[in-house]
Amino acid sequence: MDYRNATYNQVGTIDLEIDHPDRGWIPFTASPDDPEPFGRAVYEEIKDIPIAPYVAPPPARQMVQKSVVQARIMAAGKMGDAYAVLTTNPIYFARWFAPDRPVVYCDDPDAVALVQALGLDPIVILAAG
Repeated sequence: MDYRNATYNQVGTIDLEIDHPDRGWIPFTASPDDPEPFGRAVYEEIKDIPIAPYVAPPPARQMVQKSVVQARIMAAGKMGDAYAVLTTNPIYFARWFAPDRPVVYCDDPDAVALVQALGLDPIVILAAG
């Protein structure tokens, strides 16, 4: 059997592609506990070859509602300053007030710069919440 791209997955079984006689290269997960004999046979055949280790995906970037950020800025007494900063840059203004984008990444460089320009702590103001 031809196979490629064997990689352990997060549960310890092996994800790979097998060359199916009718369908060509297809994804497959080989497991020693597969209820189907074919799956167990594939696992036995490949278990001793070099298999790439499992690499966890990076954590999802945290986001925060812009309305929450605005409320925090208002509570700090800085909304007027924030508006003044945003109106000096039309692109930042448009990005911030885009109605179809109600959230911002907590580590967004422009948002961090805005909060820092206000003399506030980005970790507090941009915290997911």
